[in-house]
Amino acid sequence: MTGVEMSIFRLRRLGTKLNALTIVLVLMSAAGSTGFVIARGVQLQYDQLASHGQALAALAGHNSEYAIYSEDEQALSQVIDSLRDERDVAYVALLDANHRTLAERTILPAFDRPPTNTSLNGEGAAPVVLEGRNAADVSYFDIVWPVVNDPAASVIGGLFPDETRKQQVRVVGYVQIGLSHERLHQNVHDFIISSVTVTAFILAVGVILSWSLTGCAVVGC
Repeated sequence: MTGVEMSIFRLRRLGTKLNALTIVLVLMSAAGSTGFVIARGVQLQYDQLASHGQALAALAGHNSEYAIYSEDEQALSQVIDSLRDERDVAYVALLDANHRTLAERTILPAFDRPPTNTSLNGEGAAPVVLEGRNAADVSYFDIVWPVVNDPAASVIGGLFPDETRKQQVRVVGYVQIGLSHERLHQNVHDFIISSVTVTAFILAVGVILSWSLTGCAVVGC
């Protein structure tokens, strides 16, 4: 092997090592960035579902104060019916201040409403969001939202603010909503597949370009 051939051989070996190093760096960068994006995306979807559930519970709580206070069956049924078209809602229940069930409905199959748990919020005047699994091993959010009677927010409170200021806000009942994670898991699965597919395509293009450019820079095009 002549000196020229030896130099070309060494340059090619150097080019191969540079290509391998470049590919490893690209793979590490792609894996790290993709993992971060997936983790953030999954957490964001979970947070959005929990926030959506709390918004539904707050709205139902606002609309159910009279129904719970009067224990009117028609009014209670109307509150529950308002959540029937929500695709993730597994069950709904309306309870009085003593946790006595006034009305409930199971919307998705295989979901049994768990006992209400307000011990985590102290006096029961703050929402409680827990996570559990049903008999089919499907996870869900269990949200217990207090229904409060605020004298200052009433018409009388606006007319007699000094009198209503002396009255305290009291819990008259609770709204309990279960949100299934089944559709969320499918969305997360689709998100992961699409993220990995796009990353793999970009990675393949990047590897091909880096291999070509490195080879040209070392050997010459």
